[in-house]
Amino acid sequence: MQSEYRVYIGYLPKELIPQRLLKAKTNYWNSRHVKIPKLFNLRFPIAPESIEMKSSSGNKTITLINGGQVNILKSPELTEWTMDMRLPDLPGDPAAVYSFDLFLEPYVYIELAEALKTRKTVFKLMVQRDASDGKEFYTSTLASLEDYTLKEDASAAYRFTLSMTFKKYVTYGTRKITVKKSGKKKKVSKKKKSREHIVELGHRSTRVKKGDTLPKLSKKHYGSTKYWKALYKYNKSVIEKAAKKHKRKSSVYGKHLYAGTVLFLPNKSVIKKTKA
Repeated sequence: MQSEYRVYIGYLPKELIPQRLLKAKTNYWNSRHVKIPKLFNLRFPIAPESIEMKSSSGNKTITLINGGQVNILKSPELTEWTMDMRLPDLPGDPAAVYSFDLFLEPYVYIELAEALKTRKTVFKLMVQRDASDGKEFYTSTLASLEDYTLKEDASAAYRFTLSMTFKKYVTYGTRKITVKKSGKKKKVSKKKKSREHIVELGHRSTRVKKGDTLPKLSKKHYGSTKYWKALYKYNKSVIEKAAKKHKRKSSVYGKHLYAGTVLFLPNKSVIKKTKA
């Protein structure tokens, strides 16, 4: 029974998507007189010949004093997927299918892989399978790019092959507990949720451009300037670091922003609940 794969990565930050691809997306949906979807899914042009999925139990075997063994059951380890993506280096390949019918050179996918890894980006991994018996099987999960290898062979049908390993990503949060001393008694304060470790679907990032201010960015991404203090609160360390790099003692609560600084953008439901 033969099966064909279609592999996409979605929920990409806008700055990682080539401008010509965003334009092609707009033209594609406008030509069909359909409202343009906000989400963006990038398809790899050639389906991988095979996909390897690894799911380990995480169990631990220990040896007892009498020489026997017991198995300590633990939670499963995160699932991994490994696949080889063949990248056509010329347009017109009959086997290739591109997002919005736009040919992209191999370097676009290679640069994207590097950015996903170095910028610690969480994205949506989607694999669609069409089997000859008519059944379909989907994989759709949050994931991170754990590793990639670029293979280049001038004698092969496809010169560039990008071997990629994805790992399932699970959202999580941590809590900080501050212990206060009061005389001889120890008092435990209320648990405070750590914003630095909150990762929720829908969070994004943006790169500061010349002329940007926190109120402007708040208006652009949240529809109101009133969230600028919350933006500063989430990005304080990054903003202050950039200010010191430009020989300022401080940014004066985000007044001084510098082009190129990457700011974290919590989703709207989170930013609204933030007390600035």
